[in-house]
Amino acid sequence: MAQYLQITDFVFSLLKITRNNPATVFQQILSRVFVIYMVFPYSDGPHFGVFMTVLAWSFTEVVRFIFYSLKLVNMGSPENTFSYIIGLMRYNLFIILYPIGVSGELICCYFTYKYTKAQPPATKPFTVTLPNTVNFGFDFCGVLMILIPITYLFCFPPLYMHMWVQRAKFNKEAAEVFSKASLKVPADQQVMKAIPQ
Repeated sequence: MAQYLQITDFVFSLLKITRNNPATVFQQILSRVFVIYMVFPYSDGPHFGVFMTVLAWSFTEVVRFIFYSLKLVNMGSPENTFSYIIGLMRYNLFIILYPIGVSGELICCYFTYKYTKAQPPATKPFTVTLPNTVNFGFDFCGVLMILIPITYLFCFPPLYMHMWVQRAKFNKEAAEVFSKASLKVPADQQVMKAIPQ
C-alpha cells in the first residue's frame, strides 16, 4: 500500500509541486511496485536478496522523506545542523544504498525465475501459454531473465548519475552558506577595541 502512495510523489512532480524529475520518480515507483507485487510473492523463500532490497529501500526512504519534510517546513537550509546532517545522509548514503538495492532486486528476480521455471506451465504466474484462443503467448521467466536485467542496465546508470549531480548541487549550496556564515562578525566583535598596552 505504501508503495502505491508513492504515486503521489510522481503526481506532485508532474504538477511542479516538488522539484523532483518525473521520469526518475516514475522509474523508482515502477520498479518497486514490480518487485513487491510480481517478484517478492514468487521468490523461492526468504533469502539475502529480499533483505538487501528492503534494507536499501528503508534507509533511503526514511532519509529522503525527512529531508523533504524539513524543506517543506522551511528548515531545509544547511545552516540548520540537523538539516545539514540529513542532507549529507541523503546525498551520500545513495552511493552505497542504490547499488545494494538494485543488486537485491536483481537477486530476487533470479530467485523468482528459479521458482517460476520449476512450476508446471499452467500454474506459472503471469504466463500465458500457447495454444489459446487469442493465439498469444507470454513467458514471465523471459521477462525476469532478459527484459528486467536489460532494463536495469539502461535505467539504473542515469538514475545513479542524477543523484551524483544532486549531490554536487547540495555540496555547492552548503559550501556557499558556510562561506557566508564564516564571514559574519559576531555583534560583540564589530566595534574596534583598544589593544591593551
